[in-house]
Amino acid sequence: MFSKWRFLIIFTVLTVLAAGCGVTTPAATPETAVPQPTEAQVRVTITAAPTREIQATPPEMKVEPTAVPTAAPKPTLDLELKTWPAEVQVEWADVWDDPAKEKSYWNRQTQLLLGERVRVVAEAGDWAQIVAVQQPSSKDQQGYPGWVRREALSAGWSDGPQWAVVMMQTVPLYAEADEAAKIILRLHLDVRLPVMSADEQWVQLRLPGGRSGWAARAGLRLAADPDAAAPLDGIWDTALTLQGRPYLWGGASGYSLDCSGFTYRLFHAYGIALARDANDQALQGQAVPAGAWRMGDLFFYSDVVNGPVTHVVMYWGDGQVMDAEPELGLTLHPMADLSQHYVWHSARRMLPEGTK
Repeated sequence: MFSKWRFLIIFTVLTVLAAGCGVTTPAATPETAVPQPTEAQVRVTITAAPTREIQATPPEMKVEPTAVPTAAPKPTLDLELKTWPAEVQVEWADVWDDPAKEKSYWNRQTQLLLGERVRVVAEAGDWAQIVAVQQPSSKDQQGYPGWVRREALSAGWSDGPQWAVVMMQTVPLYAEADEAAKIILRLHLDVRLPVMSADEQWVQLRLPGGRSGWAARAGLRLAADPDAAAPLDGIWDTALTLQGRPYLWGGASGYSLDCSGFTYRLFHAYGIALARDANDQALQGQAVPAGAWRMGDLFFYSDVVNGPVTHVVMYWGDGQVMDAEPELGLTLHPMADLSQHYVWHSARRMLPEGTK
């Protein structure tokens, strides 16, 4: 048995030896910069339904996961893994990166519109973890990931022989084919719903959850395939219907938009499958050298020299751009104004040759 004195002697020796070893805690290294995906890494393809692939016109897009890390959501309830198709049954729904940070301005990732298709991958209480299959992203090869309120979703994906696509900021949906009837809700640019019946003035639309409503045909595009490319001669008029809408981080509805939410919705309504975020959009289309720009080209900017893409605008011609800015909302203004806040990155062409 050790005596108290022997224990003290051994403890003293060990303390002296440890001090002589010079053991130190390694200094913390600076956080490694997140690598930005290269053009070869990001190619976007999205599947809107098991039997239909949404085609880009142009470019053909495929999105493969990049090395960009994403913080894992931390729901307050136990996570239950599930996989099932669903569609949005409310006018619009916010997508958050973490249910615990709902209503936090910077944690909104994107927005979903009525009828938009998602795939649920997990549930936690009142929340569903989803991928938005119609919003390509390098964050997930299946679609844009995030969390939405479970009540915003209806199980299954609608289908039909004919579809209506909304081609302006918003279109009222009435309870009856009469402008004096009650407005059920408003359909936003790029909403796609099955057609139940139609005449020269009115279109009856089937909504998720078994409801229906009527919309004026003038604001809609009818097609057998909702993802097919549309004639582009009206794209400028459509863009102007959004002018003046306020800026919202993550916004992608007819009420409010961020910079890439504007370009995504506008082009997607015409069958051009842009990625949802500006950094992914900057890897699509064709590079355009300075001086060869034309109306509809997308200009990309960074916050710092040689930095990642953080902003996108659409060239309007004559030195003007259509731009969603936090202070001004979506406006037309001189391209030169952007140099006060951003650093030029690149220009890309998404619209096909001959677009007027």
